[in-house]
Amino acid sequence: MEMVMPVNYVEMTDEEMMYVEGGGFVGVYIKVSKSTGNRGGDMCGVIAASAVAGVTWQLAAAGPWGAAAAAFLTGSAGLIVANAVKSGKLSIPVGYDIPFVSWSRSITI
Repeated sequence: MEMVMPVNYVEMTDEEMMYVEGGGFVGVYIKVSKSTGNRGGDMCGVIAASAVAGVTWQLAAAGPWGAAAAAFLTGSAGLIVANAVKSGKLSIPVGYDIPFVSWSRSITI
């Protein structure tokens, strides 16, 4: 039997292919409220790092790779959020796309 391609089709993006292949985003989506954003980027970075540490304990309990991922997320969250707030962004994803793994949490600070 011959495979027939449809006349109209849409190419999938890398993000969509990651979903189809079974992998995904490992990280934290941080939403900064306007009142917190008015405190300044550095203060938002400190608050975000402590909030990320509070939710990544679940990931750290998964073993050595989970602990490494939790340390990376917590350590980088402060710097990423501080720079993003200074440039006016209030919705920041902190993490990485990893094949065959999907773990994310949303935090509002």
